[in-house]
Amino acid sequence: GFGVSLIDVKRSFYAGPAIGLQLAGYQKLMEQDKTAPKIKNRFALQLNADGKYRLMHFKDPNDASVFLACLTTHHWKEKYGKHDCA
Repeated sequence: GFGVSLIDVKRSFYAGPAIGLQLAGYQKLMEQDKTAPKIKNRFALQLNADGKYRLMHFKDPNDASVFLACLTTHHWKEKYGKHDCA
């Protein structure tokens, strides 16, 4: 089976692979609760007005580290008022 899964309902999949980063961020936040079950899978679910749906599985193991790198960069920019890292 899939085990415990994190599912985020989306209006669209416009953000593409960046959705995986967002889900990894949610997972990191949820993992801070040591009583919560371990999340094994991350999915995005697009629900359409016609009743059809699309389910996308995000499996890239690097999503969490890329999310944390983006978060760290964002905090650095806020601290120093910079718009880029160069």
